[in-house]
Amino acid sequence: MVPSSRQRYSSSQVLPLSLLAGVLIIALGTVSLVAIYLNRVSASVGSMAKSAPLESYAGRPEKSAPSPGSMAPVDYLLLVADADHNLLSVHLVNLAGSRQELTLVSLPSDLLVSSGPRRAHRTLADLYRAAGSQEVTKQVEQLLGVRTDHQARLAVDGFPMVVDAIGGMEKVAASPAETDPTAYIAAAPDAPGRAQRVSEVVRGTLEQLGMTHAMINPPRFDAVLRALEHCTQIDSQLTSDELEATVMESSVRAEDIGEYLLPTVPVKDGRTPVPQGLVALRKALAADSVSSLTR
Repeated sequence: MVPSSRQRYSSSQVLPLSLLAGVLIIALGTVSLVAIYLNRVSASVGSMAKSAPLESYAGRPEKSAPSPGSMAPVDYLLLVADADHNLLSVHLVNLAGSRQELTLVSLPSDLLVSSGPRRAHRTLADLYRAAGSQEVTKQVEQLLGVRTDHQARLAVDGFPMVVDAIGGMEKVAASPAETDPTAYIAAAPDAPGRAQRVSEVVRGTLEQLGMTHAMINPPRFDAVLRALEHCTQIDSQLTSDELEATVMESSVRAEDIGEYLLPTVPVKDGRTPVPQGLVALRKALAADSVSSLTR
């Protein structure tokens, strides 16, 4: 399943994470309620469309070693696309080893990457169209020097269902005209702007969930999960047991979720990373300090 292209959202709303409902709960940091809802989340994850996990490949980055007194960070790669198989943005969802910080790292779809030895550079969007999600994931791993734990794809045309399930976006919309997430995203002036708006929508959705107390409203919570089931695809190795363990270890609050857009500059056929920005991101990922980039 690949997402759909109509978009328009305002500064924060939909979850496009491979942990989907899981990250949703992690962000609220309500462990006592998590225990009540884990069975529902597990069932929802089991119902989601599955894709093949990333195949091993030569030169794949190693997983960062955990810092003293903490666990290894968890990294999920989220690809957001439309119904026409156009890649709209790429997001690395980084959960720190402390399990207290969650950062959404956004990459524009026109970012140029190498598509193989002695091959010309092409954009992530072109690579997605020609070779699929696994090749995009490999190139993002190589670019950032990070080994992702799981991968997910989010269908943009499912955003409105999530917004309806959480009771609207009045808390995050700047004006009534921006309450349609797909249109808000589609109206972005360029690929970096689109990636930023998707990130805002994700963060806003988590905040909206906290505001509307979806966690203590069983019908609304179930509606959110059903909406997520229809617009998210996760790799088959993301099991309910793993998700539950991650949720129970975490204490991230919605207001503490950070956003980082990789700085890029336009060139003839796309965009390239600003060298200092890419170096800083790679170092932060290796040191498990990605949240420091958002301060």
